[in-house]
Amino acid sequence: MFKFVEKLCGLGFPKIRIGALAALIVGSGLFASCDFIKGLSGGYTAYTEDIEYLIHEKGTGDLPKEDMMVKLHFKMYKQSEGKEDSLLSQSYTNPQNPKGLPLGVPVKGAPGIDDVLKNFRVGDSVTVRVPFSKFTPPGQPLPPGVVASDKVKLTFKIVAFATQEEYKREMQSLQEEAQKEMMAKIQASKLKDEEVIKAYLEKNQLKAERSPDGLYYIIEKQGTGAQPVSGEQVTVHYEGRLLADGSKFDASYDRGEPFKTIIGQGMVIEGWDKGIPLLKVGGKGTLIIPSSMAYGEMERPGIPANSILTFKVELLKTEKAPEVATSGAGGVNGQ
Repeated sequence: MFKFVEKLCGLGFPKIRIGALAALIVGSGLFASCDFIKGLSGGYTAYTEDIEYLIHEKGTGDLPKEDMMVKLHFKMYKQSEGKEDSLLSQSYTNPQNPKGLPLGVPVKGAPGIDDVLKNFRVGDSVTVRVPFSKFTPPGQPLPPGVVASDKVKLTFKIVAFATQEEYKREMQSLQEEAQKEMMAKIQASKLKDEEVIKAYLEKNQLKAERSPDGLYYIIEKQGTGAQPVSGEQVTVHYEGRLLADGSKFDASYDRGEPFKTIIGQGMVIEGWDKGIPLLKVGGKGTLIIPSSMAYGEMERPGIPANSILTFKVELLKTEKAPEVATSGAGGVNGQ
């Protein structure tokens, strides 16, 4: 499917890609005059052979200036004959925009957008329908699952205008607020995991050491070889389980082949980057890794979100890393 949505300014908010649609509409003369704004209709009006529009609500106020940002909400659908509309993307509820904030689009800044948005006032609500083929580069096939008769239906509502400086300050404030919320959430998760791990150790009568980062570890066999340092390649046998119920999600032993990775470079989860260097070659131990040092809120195969993990590990070898290295597979991959 087409990439209709991009991240806006790296803030995690969706940015609607309507440049192609805008260019089509402008090319047809759809916004060449105020006739479109005045063309209220109970159903779609065919402005050209390919373009249809419907105005749901007419707003009030002044038109935006060219150096302003337009804050709007949108829904984008795929329309197929004889089928219900299929929602492609929206700004109201989106994992990248959990608070449902309107996205910001510059009045002037991308091909065609200024010629479209400069004609709208706050409160304007419009739907435009255009064939999917108009979004496909010349000579390129339609996206998978799309046929020639399918259309894109784009509905958007103008929420507010803001100067570039006002919008920048607003986004910065939202970033700071989101950062504080994230840090508070991580801290709460760490405290909760700490209690769970301590209870687990007490219940199973285990004695473990705790690193300053919150990683718990038990050295079951002291190795006699070298101790790995950041940037070296280590060869490890392991078995990973969930602390909650003991279920196994991955094991190199089952594959009959040890796991190799570069340690301390973010190629594996933090619990491994911090835990494996605690062993010497030939050593064995158990790592008890809080969720914040594992996968956090991400789900992985066999690993629910916010899971505390335990790993039985055996360090077989540490050596200079090859010039070209890749992260490993399985339950310890940091990707």
